[in-house]
Amino acid sequence: MAKDQIRRLVTAIGWTSIGLGLFDAVMAKRLARGVGITSPTAFRLAAAREIATGAGAVAAPTLAWPIAARLAGDVVDLATLGATAGTKDGSKRRNAAIGVGIVALVTIVDAFALGKLRGWDAATSRKSSGAAA
Repeated sequence: MAKDQIRRLVTAIGWTSIGLGLFDAVMAKRLARGVGITSPTAFRLAAAREIATGAGAVAAPTLAWPIAARLAGDVVDLATLGATAGTKDGSKRRNAAIGVGIVALVTIVDAFALGKLRGWDAATSRKSSGAAA
C-alpha cells in the first residue's frame, strides 16, 4: 500500500471517528438504553475519545498514535458491549450483539491501518538510518 493510500485511509478513519463521536454524544442516552446500560456516561466518554482520536488522525495522518488509541478504545468498547450482551432482555441483548459486530469490524480496519502505519514507520526509520529497506 502506497504512502498516499495510507494517508487517505487514516484521514478517512479520522473523519469517520469524528462523525461517530458526534453521533455518540448526541444519542448517548438512547444508545445506552438500547443496549441496557443505565448511564449514558460510557457513550459520552466514548464520544470524546472518538472525536479526539479522529482529530488526531485527520491532523497527523502519518502518525500511528491516533490509530493506536482508537484500537485501544475498540477493545474497551468490545468489553463494555460484551458485558451488556449477557442481559436477559432479548432486544437489548440483540442490540449489544449488533454493536459487538460493528465494533469488531471497525477494530479490524483500525488494526489494518495501524499495521500499515507501523510498517511505514519502520521502513522510514530504516531508510533514514542508512539500512536497506
